Amino acid sequence: MKKLLLLSAILCGLSITSFAQISPVPRPAKWNFGFEAGLPLGHLHEAYSSVFGAYAKYEYPVFKSTFITASTGYRRYFFTDELKQYTKSVVGEERSGVGSIPIMIGVKHYFGDGLFAEGQIGKSFYTRKGSDSSFDYDLGVGYTFRNGIEISARYQGFNQSNVNTNIAAIRLGFRF
Repeated sequence: MKKLLLLSAILCGLSITSFAQISPVPRPAKWNFGFEAGLPLGHLHEAYSSVFGAYAKYEYPVFKSTFITASTGYRRYFFTDELKQYTKSVVGEERSGVGSIPIMIGVKHYFGDGLFAEGQIGKSFYTRKGSDSSFDYDLGVGYTFRNGIEISARYQGFNQSNVNTNIAAIRLGFRF
């Protein structure tokens, strides 16, 4: 996993320099802040009922319609009622869920006026003491309106301790 992240970082760095030589960058760098809401898919849905979070993203232009992105934020995975009861009876304390802090890099490309596609990879660090981190990836499509409001649909996958899990999420943000 570490090799994959290193390779991705190197490829992003090389793409910045190669795109910079092809064409001048016409757009300024952008910031993007917003919220996300998601539903766990597959076996993850058995333990978690929903996911909510907030994010901050920096978008650096490398070509006319292509940006390299770096983002972080906070996500909260809320336990199902059954898991809440189980943790209360077994662990002896009431817990509502698990938090994570994702750190991601990626590429965002605009197709015309405001329609875009985006892919990111990175790592999430869980806020519970003693938790392992996970390798994360997400793919999404969305639209940025002229006033800076942005909405996107995303598929997010996680690999923690060789277990793959995923969620479907909607993001609402503001790009400026």
